[in-house]
Amino acid sequence: MKRTIIAVWHTGGKGKSETIRQTAIYTLEKYKGKITILFGDSIPETEDFILIVEIEINGRKIIIAFISQGDPHTGLKKKLNEAINKYNPSVVLCTCRTRGTTVHEVEQSADENDYEIIWTSTYQVAGKENQVVANRLKGKHLVELIIDLDLL
Repeated sequence: MKRTIIAVWHTGGKGKSETIRQTAIYTLEKYKGKITILFGDSIPETEDFILIVEIEINGRKIIIAFISQGDPHTGLKKKLNEAINKYNPSVVLCTCRTRGTTVHEVEQSADENDYEIIWTSTYQVAGKENQVVANRLKGKHLVELIIDLDLL
């Protein structure tokens, strides 16, 4: 399969960064002992982050980039291109809004670097009470998607 950007898009305050955070946490837990962190120290509890990891499975080394900084005017395109050009990840998971600059930045980075894009959103929960559970489950589902697409 072609290298892929999975863009978690939604309007502001809908759990995009938390979904990427939960995806990264689940990945680190699932592949514990098989992961080398190439960029980033840890996954912060609240701030946006960039984490790039290499996972070794059955002699294959797969690089995944997690970029949660997808709001307008945060330099998303620059961050995407730097991660892609320096680490050549098979999969990039990032956040962006549903329209405007950040969508165009994801599309341009994908076109310029020959990546396919999968657009997805967070699970939207009417109340905040179940949002944490929904974000955690969405993170797990994104890892399962990456596996089922044979990207990992």
